[in-house]
Amino acid sequence: MHSEPAERSGVQPSVQAPPIGPSMVITKTDSNVKTSCIYCSLNKIRTLRTPEMAFRNSLISEDQLLCPICLSVFVHPVSTPCGHNFCMSCITTCWNSALLCLCPVCKELFAFRPLLRVNTFISEVTSQFLTLHAPDDQSWSPGGDVRAASSAVLCDVCTDLQQEAAWSCLQCLTSYCEPHLEPHRRAAGLKRHTLIQPVSALEDRVCPEHGGPVALFCKTDMSLLCHVCSRSHVHHNVVSTQQAHTEMRVLLVQIQSRAQQMVRERLQKIGAVRESVTGSTAETKGVIRDSLQDLQDLTRLVLKIQNSITELIEEMERRQKVADEEAAGFISGVEAELAALREASVKLEELQHTKDPFQFLQNFQNKSALPQTTDLSSFTLNRHVEMERAWKSVSKSVSLLQVLLRFTGTRLTLCSSYLQSVSRSASSAPALRPPL
Repeated sequence: MHSEPAERSGVQPSVQAPPIGPSMVITKTDSNVKTSCIYCSLNKIRTLRTPEMAFRNSLISEDQLLCPICLSVFVHPVSTPCGHNFCMSCITTCWNSALLCLCPVCKELFAFRPLLRVNTFISEVTSQFLTLHAPDDQSWSPGGDVRAASSAVLCDVCTDLQQEAAWSCLQCLTSYCEPHLEPHRRAAGLKRHTLIQPVSALEDRVCPEHGGPVALFCKTDMSLLCHVCSRSHVHHNVVSTQQAHTEMRVLLVQIQSRAQQMVRERLQKIGAVRESVTGSTAETKGVIRDSLQDLQDLTRLVLKIQNSITELIEEMERRQKVADEEAAGFISGVEAELAALREASVKLEELQHTKDPFQFLQNFQNKSALPQTTDLSSFTLNRHVEMERAWKSVSKSVSLLQVLLRFTGTRLTLCSSYLQSVSRSASSAPALRPPL
């Protein structure tokens, strides 16, 4: 209230200010008193320090925040057991394309692929480092990389300088920094709200039909639900998104293990088939070579036997060609399956690194499905038995010819005598066809 004496004395009446609470501060500009958020005001005061001044006072250099692989500021930094730091995507891509799992810096070999988690300390230091440079030059970053700064979720309540959000509320559909989250820590009604890691587009996490937060997951229908939607899933297996996220991650590991096992099985099968084809081809060439040699030795003995052996060779070549075509078709099909499985492994790897439960569950059904594959045991290539039978057939023909030679009563002691005997026996030898 303004007193009468104060008006007569010419003293300017004081302005009644609103009560100062823990989140309010009074500033005076042109005799007008206005209130603003104390946290935003403090943040505004902090901006009086230029990024250059803050960076000069920092003990951390730019080089310490660069990924050794992409040479840019860390994005989701992770640490290996040997103590070196990399971007999550960089080290994952590096290990996916390598046969051995080793550190790109010190070359230490890991017997098993380490389970990588984001190093929160380095992530926070990187975030603060980028924040110091972002106000003056949004495009600044070693190598021009601003991926971390551009993807940050900002507080929706800050009025002057928006700070990075610490949590998002599914009921309020608002992201809060730590200072503005204080009412949710204190008020009993707000304590019951569901807080999640900061995400953008919170409206996508609200049921479009009922307007409630999507906080449940139906494992029977593999769908996200709000509490009202869950009423139509009474007899289904409905759990919270956090529980579903944990269970589905376990399932994802099993699917990944199965996919990797299928890849290994197909690689082994391709190697075995190729080895079998190589051995079969060499064996066929050997049989053909020996058959031609026998043919040259016996051609002057019986002309009709020569034709039979020639037909046998052609039949073996035809069968080998058929076997080669079958093997090539099988390998082509398995390689196509292998490419599809590798593509599925990439999607599974991407899903594995999805931290957001909503996006994880939303993409789980599409990305966790494995392509249809053929039964590897349905194809075998065993040409050894056929080649052995063919060789026995040729040997039997030779034996039959030797019997014919004995019947002639000619003893082959010298090559010339053998050739003469062949010439004499050619006209009298019966036309025999070796069994196939």
